Amino acid sequence: MNSRTTYNKLPEQIVNFLQKVEHQIGYPLHFYGSVQRIDFILGKSDIDIDIFTHNSTSTVAMLHSILLQSQINMKKIACKLNTSNTLVYGQKISYINPINNTPFEFSIFNIKDKQKILKYHMSKTIIPSYISFFLIILKQLFYNLKLIPVSRFKTWKNFLMNHASSRSNNSLFVYL
Repeated sequence: MNSRTTYNKLPEQIVNFLQKVEHQIGYPLHFYGSVQRIDFILGKSDIDIDIFTHNSTSTVAMLHSILLQSQINMKKIACKLNTSNTLVYGQKISYINPINNTPFEFSIFNIKDKQKILKYHMSKTIIPSYISFFLIILKQLFYNLKLIPVSRFKTWKNFLMNHASSRSNNSLFVYL
């Protein structure tokens, strides 16, 4: 699977926006999460993107200039990656495009951590088909039927992604 392209076809407006971001920051965008799986729901699921840079401060500043300041939420993160047994620091910017309400999550990391992060995110992208099936049902119950609260949705989603797949790569992401 290629992290530079998406499994799900995105509308031209979103593709153009992402090409603009990539061009202006000067680093490639790497996609992960549900946009790379069958359980992605356009307009509901966020589009998760990794950016690997030599200078995260400069890249974050460029992202701030591209995105509307009032529409972003930035957090520092620390990641304990069991896939490589290392601690990685980065920044996460949550952004909702005001034109089409598409949610994005940009994660910015030092380029030296690229292979470790990509390996971890790939482990969350290639999942068993039965997990995909349950994620589709869960997302339908939450997004479309609105039958479960956010807290329950997040709990069940995390359970499916971390425990039900019987994988031991449960890494820890902490917001600082």
